[in-house]
Amino acid sequence: MPAGQPRRVGVPRRTLGRDGCRDRGLDRLRLVRVGGLQLDVLLPARAGGCAVRHPPRTAPPGRGARGPCAGSAGVASRGGARMKAYALARGVLASLRSFDRQLGQRSGRRRILVDARTPVNFTMIARVYRALQRDPRVQFYFTASEEPSRLRAIYCEARDVRLIHPARAAWMRFDAYVASDDMWAILPRGTCRIQTFHGVGGKYGFDAPTRSMRMWDRLFFPNERRLRNFVKAGAIDPGAPNARLIGLPKADALVDGTWTREAVLAELRMDPSRPTVLYAPTWSPASSLNAMGIDLVRALLDRDLNVIVKLHDRSRDLRPRYSGGVDWVARLRPVLAGRTGVIAPAHDISPYLVAADLMITDHSSAGGVRLGRDGFGGGSRRRARPRQSRGAPRRAAGCRLGSFLPAGRRDVARGPPAVRSHRARARRGGAHGRRDAAGRPPSDRAGGRMPAVSVIMPAYNVEPYIGMAMGSALAQTFTDLELIVVDDGSTDGTAAIVAELARCDDRVRLIRQSNRGLAGARNTALRAGRGDLFALLDSDDLWHREFLSEQLAILNARSEVDIVTGNAWCLGGGRDGRLARPYPDARPQPDLAVIIGDERAVFIMSVFRRRVYETVGLFDESLRTNEDYEFWLRAAIAGLRFSRNDRPLGHYRLRTDSLSASDLRMVRGIRNVYKKVRPSLVDRPHELAILDRQLERFETEWRAAEARAALEAHDYDAAREHLCALHARRGGAALGLARFMARWAPALLARVYHVRRSRLSDRGAQLTSSS
Repeated sequence: MPAGQPRRVGVPRRTLGRDGCRDRGLDRLRLVRVGGLQLDVLLPARAGGCAVRHPPRTAPPGRGARGPCAGSAGVASRGGARMKAYALARGVLASLRSFDRQLGQRSGRRRILVDARTPVNFTMIARVYRALQRDPRVQFYFTASEEPSRLRAIYCEARDVRLIHPARAAWMRFDAYVASDDMWAILPRGTCRIQTFHGVGGKYGFDAPTRSMRMWDRLFFPNERRLRNFVKAGAIDPGAPNARLIGLPKADALVDGTWTREAVLAELRMDPSRPTVLYAPTWSPASSLNAMGIDLVRALLDRDLNVIVKLHDRSRDLRPRYSGGVDWVARLRPVLAGRTGVIAPAHDISPYLVAADLMITDHSSAGGVRLGRDGFGGGSRRRARPRQSRGAPRRAAGCRLGSFLPAGRRDVARGPPAVRSHRARARRGGAHGRRDAAGRPPSDRAGGRMPAVSVIMPAYNVEPYIGMAMGSALAQTFTDLELIVVDDGSTDGTAAIVAELARCDDRVRLIRQSNRGLAGARNTALRAGRGDLFALLDSDDLWHREFLSEQLAILNARSEVDIVTGNAWCLGGGRDGRLARPYPDARPQPDLAVIIGDERAVFIMSVFRRRVYETVGLFDESLRTNEDYEFWLRAAIAGLRFSRNDRPLGHYRLRTDSLSASDLRMVRGIRNVYKKVRPSLVDRPHELAILDRQLERFETEWRAAEARAALEAHDYDAAREHLCALHARRGGAALGLARFMARWAPALLARVYHVRRSRLSDRGAQLTSSS
């Protein structure tokens, strides 16, 4: 090797936590000399040909990588004593792990740890486990890192397996860690982490990742579509060596003769001469099970069919965020008793897919498995979207339920006769027909029938969510509505899903426009709305069936109220399953002072009279965020009256695209709103004083959010600037220490921040799961 060139040695990089931040500044660290000791700690790629976890960062202007120094090879990253010490620690840890791994492998045995959230996760690895368990060189262990108390319940169908508590697993060495969901057990001794996913249908971000997946040593993709989407989203690199296309192992049983239709029906004690329908709804308080499941099952049973109801694992969980707090097994048993129906006893849906002649599902990924079976000649008599079976299917939320049914039986998809006749009467405007907020029959506007409520739904690239959001609006017990969906320049399949549902329900109106933001999309819908009431529903949120009827009851009873604001459960993110607002809510009813002093006083799921829009005008399209808050403030300044219904009647989705960036946008947006409305309060000293206090508060929060975003981006100069300003404004020992570390040990400060954020996130998840 030529003199003066550092020798490169690959060292496997492992992780100590699940925060997703993996020492991005060390990807090109070269020879380091500490005293008289030299350590080769170059980290170009993972051992075994795995991908680099993070690509090298380009140094900011004026802070380029340092070249070799006299008597030393130098450091290619930012260098300095702190980086040398950190590199030494990393090198020592890598050496210890390498020694630990080599020592453990001398026995010739390999340990594999399988992690799971629900029994379905075990079914994903079950065939692989059964094939390898006869090999004495392989030892499997099974854990539940997120809910250790449910360990035995999760692996209830696994026979003779080694169950291990995650706390004990953390002290053991494993050669591989296998997960089929977004789980990340803490394993300080390092391991090869393998993600197998579960299901082939794209939902819950599986086909639209919002963060890097380079921390996984292997990604086993079920189909090409998901692999392409991961590359397109930047979650992995094109041609990444850690990506493998292997299919869905559990689906092999659908075509290899493991099960036959006759054998499965015989085990369920069903007559094989009857047509068999499999109803497999997904879990969610807004799923078809909650909206119409009982009626649908009864309608199927009335047609002398075999009916297999396959409940999702989470639908058996009585916690409200999973099942809506309903014991579905207890609810379904009396409906099925003495009839030709049964609740599927096993957690693996594969045998029931083989037995079924027809499948009814909603947003369940099992529908994608069914389509895959049909594409390989599984003998299906009916299927949805057969042309898509080679890749991942279109999300079930975007398909008509009737397209799953044979011709002549599609009336089942529209609900039982009582439901259909009720809808027919509603559309005819009869005794149970449409009524406005005051209980009067609708009048004519512009020559047509006027709906009582115009539901406003802006939509931009929400293909995974919009089907369920629209379904929750169209399933309202109050049916006299129009649903106006404004496609704000989407580039995915959003508009196609809306158009499909518009063909099924004439209450849906689709308006397409170039991208103008949330405010622009809402304004288009306001101008097009024909109702005397407007209701706001975002395209990724969900309403319970009684949402409109309960808000309208308040408006009917109190003519002085102009705006009724609601409440909901959080869906996704760190607050999943928790309330968006308190219930019961002891806060005073919203007025101008309250709304200024509490930016969360008015919830986005609100219903308001047309006179609000006619009084205060449209949403401000110059605001890219918090345009709704500014709209409510203008309404309060104009003297319009608010009322709060604190009962949670919906699900408010928290999408985890970028938590720090979202916080920063929100804080910036509120500051802009306060600066805009301040001139309107010059003659209201009480409200003006509240607003000035809020401005001071959000100036501080803006500085803190900017500092967090800078640490996320490893922009240590910007982080130091904001922390200095924050310390000057607020003082305090903690901020003083952070300011000092930003100057002298910024990488360590970023590490401490990420660890603390991860612990807070985990603590929030634990509180959520225990609630």
